[in-house]
Amino acid sequence: SSLAFGPYDNGYLLLGTNTGHLLVLEPLSLDRIAGQHVFKDDEITQISFEPTQTVFLGTKHGYLKAINIIK
Repeated sequence: SSLAFGPYDNGYLLLGTNTGHLLVLEPLSLDRIAGQHVFKDDEITQISFEPTQTVFLGTKHGYLKAINIIK
């Protein structure tokens, strides 16, 4: 339900699903690097990168989480 591309030259492609999962993909090959269930029964509708590789995730019902994506 949401998509974001990392702000760095080699940034990841992040996909947020309607089931609350976050998928991390390699941008060129689209190989799955990681994935985690971040929100139980809530759709990820917003993904925002912060320059120190922190990612902010927002949901349809207004919940927010900050996670780190580290290579």
